[in-house]
Amino acid sequence: MTGYIQYWTKAGIHSEMDDDEKRKVFLTNTMSLFLAVVMVLVWLNDVFNTQNYLAAYRRAGVFVLMILIPILNHNEHIKLSKSIFLFFPGFILLGVPIIIGDIFPGQFIWFQYAGAIFCSIPFILFDHTKDKLYIAFFFTYYLLVTLFIDKILLYYGKPPEAMKVLVTNFSDFKLPPLFVAFFSTATLLWYNRTNVQYEKRLRNTNKELEETQEELIAKNEEYEAINR
Repeated sequence: MTGYIQYWTKAGIHSEMDDDEKRKVFLTNTMSLFLAVVMVLVWLNDVFNTQNYLAAYRRAGVFVLMILIPILNHNEHIKLSKSIFLFFPGFILLGVPIIIGDIFPGQFIWFQYAGAIFCSIPFILFDHTKDKLYIAFFFTYYLLVTLFIDKILLYYGKPPEAMKVLVTNFSDFKLPPLFVAFFSTATLLWYNRTNVQYEKRLRNTNKELEETQEELIAKNEEYEAINR
């Protein structure tokens, strides 16, 4: 079991990658493992507790996709695996219920918070200097989900009157998930910037140490020649 988890989390990581690339692949694998476990737990609840088999099929679909991610990373399809992780779980879990009409009141709350949380994930998985287009696309995707998913649910679903009143209250209903989205995103942007600056200073320090070591070796050889 431990060996399988280790393979899952390190799939696609090789020695030619820099530390930041290794960390992002590791995070992709780890988060897919976590989401796969969550899908299993929710699937059990759907089948044995609520008997919501339509929802159970959706959880199973997400679980299968999460299993594929370390395989794709192992075959060096790293951007594809990140894109699958960011796009399809949101589409299957948030979009498909609307398409097939499997809507219940609780989705008005957790759908928008799910979108808000995923707004920041692209900044964790993609390189903010090389993959700006990916980051912008997925951030916008989940920001739109956070902003408008309740309106779509209200249009296609039949919520209680109390829920309709709550949805119209921006400060109580919409402002908190938007705060979560922008706070988590700003925090990760700050973290990325700080991390890049730290790694740059570390590389410069290592370079200086290597130059100093070369100078010491040259001096030592000069002293040895003098002694001889």
